[in-house]
Amino acid sequence: MSEEGFFWGDSQVPEELFPKTAIVCLSSNHGGMEFDAKILARRLSMWSESCLLVVRRGAWLEAVAREESLPYVSISMSYNFSIFGIFKIRRVLRSRGIRLLVYFGSSEMRSLRFCLNDSIDRFVVRHGTPKSKKKTDFIHRFLWSKVTHHWTISEALHRNVLELFPVKGKPVFINYTGQGEKLDELPMPRSLSYQDDTLLIGQIARVERVKGQFDTLSVLKKLRLSGINAKVVFYGDGRSLDDLKKAANAEGLLSDITFKGQVPKPYRHLDKQHVFLYPSYSEGFGNAFTEAISSGIHCLCYENTCFPEYRSLGFSYSMVPNGDIEALVDRAKEIWQTRERQPLENREIANEVFSDRAEMVRLYRALY
Repeated sequence: MSEEGFFWGDSQVPEELFPKTAIVCLSSNHGGMEFDAKILARRLSMWSESCLLVVRRGAWLEAVAREESLPYVSISMSYNFSIFGIFKIRRVLRSRGIRLLVYFGSSEMRSLRFCLNDSIDRFVVRHGTPKSKKKTDFIHRFLWSKVTHHWTISEALHRNVLELFPVKGKPVFINYTGQGEKLDELPMPRSLSYQDDTLLIGQIARVERVKGQFDTLSVLKKLRLSGINAKVVFYGDGRSLDDLKKAANAEGLLSDITFKGQVPKPYRHLDKQHVFLYPSYSEGFGNAFTEAISSGIHCLCYENTCFPEYRSLGFSYSMVPNGDIEALVDRAKEIWQTRERQPLENREIANEVFSDRAEMVRLYRALY
């Protein structure tokens, strides 16, 4: 059916679009995948007959579902394979009449594979993180055999899934993540003016070596050695935070860095910097970079995984060869010395590509 057959304009949604749906995310962590699961559950609650979030008991997702009044069920699971969990999830899916199941994760497939009943006609796995190990052996083919569709959130992930997962005969589609109300909340980026005497750089990410914060230290040091007064603000927490602080201290950069830690809605702070630096070495389709590029701030990144894809969507940003710190420094210097205008045209592109409506249309067309 055509798009117009299901969407009645910006202010109205149909009473029925997707059937009764369950979003399953049994992770005990608090990161991009868990956040995306929460967002999709909230979104599909408006675009489906009903939507239930199935989470692990005691996890961050349970707490946030309770706080935000999302319909949810929590499952006690000490391990990724759980007989109790299988029976509990299976009973919940049957009693709620679930027909569409969207799973965020991978490890719990050893349980989830046995939870399905005949009422479920679409079992979708949403892939948001690149994997490195193949899952095409007999055991994995068996565990993943009930999957009907694979949802990837970028072209890079699409290639990754085709290469590493048992997808023979199953649709594998790309659907970008909608940014929802964030598109309305994104602040205008800070203009570059010759009256400014300090280049302000921001980075939002979980603090791990692969996310690029240590490369950002190198960029900052080289900028300052070249005579540019630059400062960096890091938003985020993670297992490498202490190592990052030690490295900053060893380089004599602590006075030029602010560690904000984990803050609510960090994208609201994008108007406090001139440049968003994101030298990550691996991304599925990172929330932080998507938020930054959608705000219209200057964004700098490496040319790997999903980053070239933003250019194919029409966004303006700076991309340098993987690991080329000197190229990042040169581009940051160019932006600063010429006081290059912010690429505000990115905001309009984001409203077209990353709207909730666009995501739901793409999802429906891929599944039905």
